[in-house]
Amino acid sequence: MPEDRLTDDQLRDIAQEYMERMGYGNQPYIVFKHKDISLEHLHIVSLRVDEKGRKLPHDFEARRSMEILRDLERKYN
Repeated sequence: MPEDRLTDDQLRDIAQEYMERMGYGNQPYIVFKHKDISLEHLHIVSLRVDEKGRKLPHDFEARRSMEILRDLERKYN
């Protein structure tokens, strides 16, 4: 909702918690705050390979992501 506003610090904390819970907390990543049609949201870009070039496991990633996002929405209102 447009009246729901989080500070940049809160958004940073949410992005960090999301990445950690997804299992990518130790991966390099960058977070972009984006706004379109009055909806502010984050884009996170990261690597899906480890330092030796091995692909990180991503089983049920979409389902895990949605569960984490719903939990974060409840946590941060």
